[in-house]
Amino acid sequence: MVKHGNDILFIAECKVWKGAKKLNEAIDQLLSYLTWRDSKTALLIFNKDTAIQTVIQSIRESIPQHPNFVKMIKQSDIGWFDYSFHLTDSSDEIKMAVMVFDFKK
Repeated sequence: MVKHGNDILFIAECKVWKGAKKLNEAIDQLLSYLTWRDSKTALLIFNKDTAIQTVIQSIRESIPQHPNFVKMIKQSDIGWFDYSFHLTDSSDEIKMAVMVFDFKK
């Protein structure tokens, strides 16, 4: 969380890759922190044990299945995706960057 005084400017969530189910749980967790005032957020995924292409393919396939998913905005680079989601209690769209960092030994 990045704050300026009492204002929250940005919220991100960091997770170690544990599969598509955990990815969706991380999205739920991140969305639960946000309010109608938020417009951008990020999910940072750290991969240690899985082939990076498997992780990326799983992200591509599972995120559109999330109930709050609106659309894919763009894939900026391999391992960086920009999506649009909505909050459960609002039709306002939240832009979420999903970034994958590979730390395999």
